[in-house]
Amino acid sequence: MAKSTGILAKEEDLLLGVARTIGSTLGTVVSKVNSVTKAAGPGTRRRARKTVRKKKTASASRPSRRKRSRKRS
Repeated sequence: MAKSTGILAKEEDLLLGVARTIGSTLGTVVSKVNSVTKAAGPGTRRRARKTVRKKKTASASRPSRRKRSRKRS
C-alpha cells in the first residue's frame, strides 16, 4: 500500500482526533447514565400500563347519512 501524502495524512489525523473526541464524550455520558440508573435502584421502574381498547362511538350504531336522507324524502 502506498503511504498517504502530507495532505491526506493531515486529514486522517484530524478525522482520528474527532473520532477519539466523540468516543470519549460518549463514553463519559454512558458512564454517568449508568451510575445514575444504578443509584436509583430497581424500585423506581415504572409498571407497564394496561392496554385500553377503544370504545365504539354512538355514531357507529346509527344508520349512515345516506340511509337517513332517504327516509326524509
